[in-house]
Amino acid sequence: GAVQLAGGSSEKARTSFEKAVELNPTSVEAWLALANYDWAVNDHSGAERELKAALAADPQNSLAHRALALFYLSDRRPLEAEPHFKILAAQSPEGALALADFYTGIGRQDAALTVLNNIQDKKAQRDARLRIAGIEQTRGRQAEALAIADGLIKDKPKDPEAHMLKARLLLAGNGDLD
Repeated sequence: GAVQLAGGSSEKARTSFEKAVELNPTSVEAWLALANYDWAVNDHSGAERELKAALAADPQNSLAHRALALFYLSDRRPLEAEPHFKILAAQSPEGALALADFYTGIGRQDAALTVLNNIQDKKAQRDARLRIAGIEQTRGRQAEALAIADGLIKDKPKDPEAHMLKARLLLAGNGDLD
């Protein structure tokens, strides 16, 4: 189907994606491929229907939840995306970071901070601290944001992300080019 779509044969592609679903109706991957096709040809109602079918095939599938959440965001329906981000957050530290990013993106910094402060995974905690510093900076709490950046640099002096964070904070805060 993907090759047919790339070659300009949209109807043949649809037939191939539908055949994959027909051959294996419990395959999340087949449903997601059909949903992606619908999305690519601007059939939003079809894409939503197929994404929901993928989720019905495996209600805990992280790819299906992620795809449905992103679909709702792109369709400007964030309230419908939130439950899917919450499920992703319950499944993995990366999902928790995605939920925090979602909350930050819709202006719910307090909810984002709650999620970020409750992350237990060591690697994800570092990513959470990077995000917390950004939230603090947007709230006008420059000193707190810089303290977080300094702590990250102290923990891992050669970490480029921590240094870039501090540089962004200094530029945004007082235009310190040094």
